[in-house]
Amino acid sequence: MAQERENIVAAAESLFDAMRQADADGIRAAFAPEAILERVVGDGNLQQTRIDDFANAIAGHEKGQVDERVFNVAIQWFENLATIWAPFTLHIDGELKACGVNQITFANLTGEWKIIHLVDRHHVGDRAQFIEMIENR
Repeated sequence: MAQERENIVAAAESLFDAMRQADADGIRAAFAPEAILERVVGDGNLQQTRIDDFANAIAGHEKGQVDERVFNVAIQWFENLATIWAPFTLHIDGELKACGVNQITFANLTGEWKIIHLVDRHHVGDRAQFIEMIENR
């Protein structure tokens, strides 16, 4: 059971590691072929982004420029389906630029955990207050 949890966390970390490396292929590899990437925007609508567009945008940065860090992660899974609730901070060139929450759904496809849906919501407002609120939950 603990091993499966570690495998799910490793699948999520593979995305963030690839982002830090500005590795478009690594980013794509974290997702299942038909995965969906969305953002809940301020007006409550969903903004969908193609995985290739996201991967190429991140790869347009230098290694180490983009650093998304997750904390206070909550994981639930049953058999080959898992979800992670992952508050995040996004640093560009070492400076905190954004924060919010990722909700990432994984499926274990042919023995490997892959992202099938990632939706995020960026926090609008005081970032320090957001981080403190999440850490004190």
